[in-house]
Amino acid sequence: MLVITNYGVTLREVTEGDLETLRTWRNDPEISRFMVTQDHITPEMQNKWFETTRLRGDVNFIINYEGLDIGFIGLKLVDVKEKLYNPGVYFANTNYQNSHIPFMVAFCFWDFIFENYPDIKIKTTVLISNKRAMRFNKALGYEEIKNNNDGQFLEMQLCSIDYQQAAEKIKRVFLKNN
Repeated sequence: MLVITNYGVTLREVTEGDLETLRTWRNDPEISRFMVTQDHITPEMQNKWFETTRLRGDVNFIINYEGLDIGFIGLKLVDVKEKLYNPGVYFANTNYQNSHIPFMVAFCFWDFIFENYPDIKIKTTVLISNKRAMRFNKALGYEEIKNNNDGQFLEMQLCSIDYQQAAEKIKRVFLKNN
């Protein structure tokens, strides 16, 4: 099992034993309201997701902070030829959402990803109403691509160079103060 520890957080690869916890988190209205797909997830759907992610080669982690599992972060392979991935992240414990922890998680995750998968392309779709996610993504170096679906969603992309430049500035502040 892959485990990454850096910046005071630990990311551990999702296992079958995590599926019910992930499903419970993902079905929480405080989380699902910010997702592109807001359907209720059944145990069967969760198991199918897990099997599909393993076969496809996705990268999925449980976020652990100070011994507590607090969320999920991962990459879904969308196009093998283009090396295109869609990221996903959520915090099950909302106490961590407006703290420095999301940045520490992002640094741990993206440093690992861009070091081990330097040629990939990252594209995400964010609900326009999810202002926190849009600000957070922009702070990490994401660029806006286009609005879609009648202006309800915004597509954003991230590349290694943009991330490194943006993260360097933020890391100086966070690492000095934390």
